[in-house]
Amino acid sequence: MDSHNKFSVVSLRTLKTAMITTGIGALVIVLGELAAKAMTTSEALDFVKNSAQRIDTTMNTSRNEVGSLEMAFEKLRKSKEKQVAMDKKIKKGGKDVVVLQEQKNRLMSKQTSLLRTINPVAKTYNTSLLDEKSTLEDINKAYNDIIPNLKNNMIAKAFATLS
Repeated sequence: MDSHNKFSVVSLRTLKTAMITTGIGALVIVLGELAAKAMTTSEALDFVKNSAQRIDTTMNTSRNEVGSLEMAFEKLRKSKEKQVAMDKKIKKGGKDVVVLQEQKNRLMSKQTSLLRTINPVAKTYNTSLLDEKSTLEDINKAYNDIIPNLKNNMIAKAFATLS
């Protein structure tokens, strides 16, 4: 606190003491103090309420983004597992090869769509982009790189709403 503010505080305290000692001034001081406390409390409550609403909105949006991405990763993993199993059956040959190949093509089309959801986020976090040739290991690594960063970012966004 600088000397000007210290002087002001001391002066106000002196004035307050003088008014209290006169009797009627005490009532004025008490009413003034109550009004100041009420205003300060009301302003503080409004600030906390508004801050909580902003944090809640930010967290909900971020949770939805993380949830959607986690779901896309899970679908991609399952799809890749099915593709690996189909590839083994196709290699063995047999009468169902044509049907399996058609199923595999549809599956790969779904994978491409999932990659369009995942890769823009991967690019944001400077992780390597996935493609149709990515292995389960590549998918799991990308998941482990992206999701924790996204969750940390979610927390940082929530705190940023307070400033």
